Amino acid sequence: MSKLIYVTLLAMSCLITSGCDDTNQPSEDDISAAISARFKATDALLNGAAKYRANNINRLAFVKVKKLEKCKSDSKNTQTVNCPVEIQFKRGAAKLFDNTYASVLNLDLTKTDGKWECDPRLTAQLQLAVILGQQH
Repeated sequence: MSKLIYVTLLAMSCLITSGCDDTNQPSEDDISAAISARFKATDALLNGAAKYRANNINRLAFVKVKKLEKCKSDSKNTQTVNCPVEIQFKRGAAKLFDNTYASVLNLDLTKTDGKWECDPRLTAQLQLAVILGQQH
């Protein structure tokens, strides 16, 4: 009986602390790493543009991500999942006011060579959310 209670408590603590996704599902840490990599790739791509470097307000900086629900597998591609997440990010270099934004979206993640990669359109979606006032 005590083993059953111990296993139940262990399972409950796992659910509470980490969400206990399937092994083919990305964890919040996996999603966070994929988003950080996407932000860095976008910066590297745009870094050559003088207008982009001069206008630092367009630059996005990733803060954190919160997974809202379990990810859903894509029926067409078994290596792709769609995860409802809330992404917190900062825009620009302004330090006079709080410029942290949050945007809720369904993020597509693809597993390539054992590593999760997020949709290359992510930063454009977040910029658009700021422009249209769809963030909170």
